[in-house]
Amino acid sequence: MENLVANEVTEVAIDEMYAAQVELQQLDDEVRLRHILVETEEKANAVLQELQAGRAFTEAAFEHSEDIRTRLDGGNFGWVSPNEMNDPFPSMIGDTATGSLSAAFESEQGWHIIRVDERRTRPPKTKAEMRPEIITFLTFTQISEILKDLRAQADIRLRDPVTLPPQPAETEPEPNTETEQDESPSE
Repeated sequence: MENLVANEVTEVAIDEMYAAQVELQQLDDEVRLRHILVETEEKANAVLQELQAGRAFTEAAFEHSEDIRTRLDGGNFGWVSPNEMNDPFPSMIGDTATGSLSAAFESEQGWHIIRVDERRTRPPKTKAEMRPEIITFLTFTQISEILKDLRAQADIRLRDPVTLPPQPAETEPEPNTETEQDESPSE
């Protein structure tokens, strides 16, 4: 088994798996954004018009936003990973260019306007950091393939059932006559 696995878990296979993992990690960009939260669509559209007319986002957030956590900091939400946020944030962030405003949109909390200030990609783990995980994954995958092939090639036959001799039936123990005495009155 070890020889079969060793033939498949090669440096080439490790390099291919690492490249695929780096590509997947690149899909998880982070963004630094600001947002304004209000109760109604009408209020959100009014604030959006102010912003499009040139009002500073920080001023509008301080005056209008109901998010007490970010309001005093000009709506600064900080660095976030859109894929870890609730809908509709990931799609709205994806549709908003860096430095631009989103359209007003609704979430469970209320109506939002966001501005994407920056985007960054976290650097992927190095090959050395990922190597143990990749080797483990490739090894288990190869073992699974070997077992699948062995099962497919196996000729499995059922033997006749073995008949066991009959077992004696359990009998109830006889009462202990020494400890049990007749409690009838003696004459």
